[in-house]
Amino acid sequence: MSATVPVLDAALFKQRYKAFLDGWMLLNRKAKTPADAIAISAGTYRATDPAFSVTQAFLLWLFGFEFTKILVVVMESGLTIVCSKKLAHLFRSLDEATAVNITLYDSAPASDSVASVLAAVGGSFKGKTVFALPDEPQAGDLATTWERALSSSRFGVSQALPLLSFVMVKMDDAQQKLVKNAATIASTLTAKVMTPTLKLFLKDTTTVYTHKMLIDKLAGFLLEPSRISKRLDPKVVDMTHLPVIQSGPQQALFSPPTSPSASLSGSAPSVEPLSFQCVTTLIGVRFKGYCAEVGRTYFSAPSSQQRQNYELLLKIRTKVLSALTPKTKLASVYSTAAEMVKDPALLSCFTSCLGTPMSTYLRDDRFSLRSGSTRTLSTPSTYCLTFGFENIPGDGGYSLSIVDTVLIEGESGDETAKVTVLTAKAPVDFQSLQLSDELKRPREEQEPGEPASKKAKISE
Repeated sequence: MSATVPVLDAALFKQRYKAFLDGWMLLNRKAKTPADAIAISAGTYRATDPAFSVTQAFLLWLFGFEFTKILVVVMESGLTIVCSKKLAHLFRSLDEATAVNITLYDSAPASDSVASVLAAVGGSFKGKTVFALPDEPQAGDLATTWERALSSSRFGVSQALPLLSFVMVKMDDAQQKLVKNAATIASTLTAKVMTPTLKLFLKDTTTVYTHKMLIDKLAGFLLEPSRISKRLDPKVVDMTHLPVIQSGPQQALFSPPTSPSASLSGSAPSVEPLSFQCVTTLIGVRFKGYCAEVGRTYFSAPSSQQRQNYELLLKIRTKVLSALTPKTKLASVYSTAAEMVKDPALLSCFTSCLGTPMSTYLRDDRFSLRSGSTRTLSTPSTYCLTFGFENIPGDGGYSLSIVDTVLIEGESGDETAKVTVLTAKAPVDFQSLQLSDELKRPREEQEPGEPASKKAKISE
C-alpha cells in the first residue's frame, strides 16, 4: 500500500460486507463445523510473498484496497479490526457512514489487542471455531502474535478459503468493469503488438529471435502502459506474470505462472530461438487489482493436422460458451467438451481444466471447470477459459491453446443470460493467426503497437 491513505467507498463496503455475512450464514447452515468467527491477518510485505494471496484478494474485495499490518475479524457482533492509528481513522469513517458495527484496536502493543480480540471471539455464536488462512503464514509483530495466540487458544481453526471462494466468486458491476478493462488491455496488446511483432520476426530471416526477446518487448508495454493507451496509469496497470511465449515440441500449457516476475513455473524466460511452426502465447494483466488473461496460438505453414485440431478447439470453445448457463454443473461443462474429442490419443493431450474464476485472485480452483467438480456455475462471474492440446505427437510435436476471459451473466432460467468474451479484441480465427500472411501495415518503419492506431477503450 502506498504512503497516501486511500478513501474507502462506504456504499461498496456495505454492499460487500452484507454479501459476506449472507454467504457466511448460508454455509454455516450446511456445515458440519460452522464458523463462529472469520479472521484474516495480513502481515508486513516480504519479497518472497506470493503475488496473488487469498489474504490480499479478500481485503481488496471488501475494502477496495490491499493492506499490510492488519487483522480483520468478522464476528456475530460485527467487524473487529486491529491496525495502526492512521488506518483506524480510515475505518472509523466507515463505521460512521454505514452503521456497520466496527470495533477498532491499536496494533501497538499487539499482545494486548490480540488478547481482547480472542476474548470477543469467545462470545461470537458458540465461540468454538475460527476460520482462517493457515496456508498463508504472515510476517511482522501483529501477524505472528495473532498466529501464536490463536494456535495456543481453545478455539478450533478451520480453513476459510471455501467460504471466501463462495462469497467472492460472484462479481458486482464495479468488479466487472475492472475485469473488462484488464481484458481490453490484454487483448489489445495481443492484437496490436504480439501479432505484428511475430509476423515481423518471421519475415526477418537475418536475425535469430528468441522467446525472451518477444517477452521483453511485451513486458515493456505493460511496464509503460501509456504506450498502449495514453489514458493508462502505470499505478493501476500491472502484469499478473511475465508474458508466456512457447514454441517447439515440448510445452507446458496448463501450468501457468503465478508471479509478475515469473514466466513459466517460476523459470526465467527462454533464450532459445523461436520455432514459428506453432507459437502459443499467454498475456495476463491486472487493472486496479483485477485480473484478465488472453492466449493465442500462431502458425507458420501449418499442416492439415494442425489446422484440423485447431478447428476442433474452436468448435469446443463455441460449445462451451453456449453451455455456460447459470446453475449448470461445472463438471458437465467439462464432459461436454471432452466428448467432442473422439481420438483417444488426442484426448490424452486435452486440458484437464477448462477454466477458473478470475477477479482479484488470479485463479480459484474451487470453482474450476473440471470433471471432478461438485459445484454449479455462479453468476454473475468472470472466468479464464483455457482450451488446449498439450504436446501433440504428430508433425514433430506441437501444442495448441486458446485462452479467453469471459463474463457470465443472468440467473437460472433467465432468457437474458449470456456469455461475453471480454478478450474478443484478439482474433481467434485460424486465418488471423497465420504468421505467413502478407503484412498489412500503413508504415513499415512504425514500431508494432506504438503508437496504437486505434486506442483501447478503457473505463475510468
